Amino acid sequence: MPSEIEQLEFIPRPFANIGVALDLSKMDSNILSLAKTLAQQNSSHLVLIHVVEGVGGQIFGVNAYDNEARDDMEHLESHADQLRNTGLEVHAFLGFGRISKEIVRIANEQKIDLLVMGAHGHRGIKDIIFGTSISKVRHELKIPVLVVQ
Repeated sequence: MPSEIEQLEFIPRPFANIGVALDLSKMDSNILSLAKTLAQQNSSHLVLIHVVEGVGGQIFGVNAYDNEARDDMEHLESHADQLRNTGLEVHAFLGFGRISKEIVRIANEQKIDLLVMGAHGHRGIKDIIFGTSISKVRHELKIPVLVVQ
């Protein structure tokens, strides 16, 4: 009798839209490099996501037009332009407020097939202060989530 694993049939699923959650830190270059490779291999579009989590983003949401929101959008568009220059189709979206909630919202709205995000290495008290975005995101989304260390 074949084992359960032998009975499973693997059907590759194309990733038409790959979401990339960025926090505009040093880690972004690793995340973007991997996402770019995946997009090129799958002829996918990239959807860059960043959440403005400062006071303006928390209180005013999409109406926040403070320095943080402007700087974050400028950074995000800079990454998008660099990727577009390699021939990829790239869209950039800002969320405002709670990180996990906004990543999930944008991923669902943009019909993301795969989400790539970074692990920030928070431990202990920092996890309590900054939250555990990866865990919340992966429990809410019904798509694969690739975490880059």
